[in-house]
Amino acid sequence: MKRRVIQLAIISAVIAAAVLVNNWRLAQEISSRRAPQLPEKAWSVFSPAWGDFQVLMPEKPDVQHVEMTVDGAPVVLTLYTSSDSLTSYSVGYFHYPETTLKQSTPEDLLAASRSNLLATQGSPPLVDERGVFYGHPGRQMAFENTQKEQRIGVRFFIAGSRCFQLVYTAYLPAMNQSKVDQFFSSFQTTSTKPSNGRQ
Repeated sequence: MKRRVIQLAIISAVIAAAVLVNNWRLAQEISSRRAPQLPEKAWSVFSPAWGDFQVLMPEKPDVQHVEMTVDGAPVVLTLYTSSDSLTSYSVGYFHYPETTLKQSTPEDLLAASRSNLLATQGSPPLVDERGVFYGHPGRQMAFENTQKEQRIGVRFFIAGSRCFQLVYTAYLPAMNQSKVDQFFSSFQTTSTKPSNGRQ
């Protein structure tokens, strides 16, 4: 049992990585452009070359890959990050190893990811809900840091062998809730088949 708990914690750390990347990107935005009133960008549909999802983003996203080993198998988080008006938006995914899927239920995996996020944020969530997102079981959470004037929102769900996460990190004085809603509502999955490409 202890081994499974450790393994699930490692897997859930992948979702926390998306939050950390967004925090770094937002810090860069704030330090380089202090004024919160920035020109709005023309959002457009982004879909990776392998075409398993599409989403509206304010600009062509940067792509990052985070590698780790879970249950003896390689796990790669692919993360697409874009920003507009001091709010950073990310879509990421990774595949659970087959051994993990055989030994854990979707609820186990979602609960482990939730626990990890609670530990990394260090404050009670503003939002903490289970639900069905884009036709799949998932959770959504939101946290606020008043000292840093920052809000983080995360929506993660399991589709087949893949865990998707949508993350926004906003500088509160410049946060535009309608843009956040647009980001979440525009997301669509087009396939749950494994992808071996890194696009």
